[in-house]
Amino acid sequence: SSFSYKPTISYKEKTLILNESQEDVLLHRGPLFILGPAGAGKTSTLYGRMQRQLQEVCAQRRLFLSPSQALVSEHEKLHLQDNPE
Repeated sequence: SSFSYKPTISYKEKTLILNESQEDVLLHRGPLFILGPAGAGKTSTLYGRMQRQLQEVCAQRRLFLSPSQALVSEHEKLHLQDNPE
């Protein structure tokens, strides 16, 4: 039997398995603009990317931009839940 690695992220108390495109987003360095249809996993993948970047470079400042205030508020709430002070 063969073993294959499936990248995952935690989002809203669930473990999500990423597809290849989502993994590319998670591992991408530098600025990023994401387009995709509803339900494609953009929000959860971006949250995973934000968490990863904040863990890797906690000493540096990061700016995350979104056209949706609701998305920013939701991610801020999740981040505080996942990372209590």
